[in-house]
Amino acid sequence: MKKIVVSLVLVLLVSSGIGFVLQGLFDSFWKGFTASLICHFLAIVVINSLSRKKNIVSQLEDALGNVLALQTVKVTCPCGKGSYEEPLFINKDNIFKCDVCRNTFRVDVDYETVLQTNQPSLNSMYDSLRAGKEEEL
Repeated sequence: MKKIVVSLVLVLLVSSGIGFVLQGLFDSFWKGFTASLICHFLAIVVINSLSRKKNIVSQLEDALGNVLALQTVKVTCPCGKGSYEEPLFINKDNIFKCDVCRNTFRVDVDYETVLQTNQPSLNSMYDSLRAGKEEEL
C-alpha cells in the first residue's frame, strides 16, 4: 500500500512539473498536467503488459527446456570415438555428424509396449483361497 501511495505521489509530482513546462504549449497548466498524466498511465500499462509477456515467454522456454532435457540422450558414433548428448525424437530422422570421423550416422528410436499388471498381495490371495475352501466345507 505504501509503495502505491509513493508511486502515485511521484507520478503527480512529475506530471505537475511537466504541466508547468508545457503550459505554454497547451495554453494552461491543467491541459499539460492531464496530457502528462495520461502518458504516464499509458506507459505503465505498456510496460506491465511487456513484462507479463516476457514472463510468459520465459515460462514457455523453461517448459520447453524441461521437455528437451527429458529427451536428451548420450549418442555414441559407431566409430566409438565421438559421443554427444542430443535430444532424440520419435517422429523425426535423428541424423548426426561425427566430428572425429566426419561421417554421418542415424539413430533409430525403437519402442516396445509392455503390459503392466499389479502384483497380487500374498495375504489377500491366502485369505481369498481360505474363504473359498471354508465355503466348500
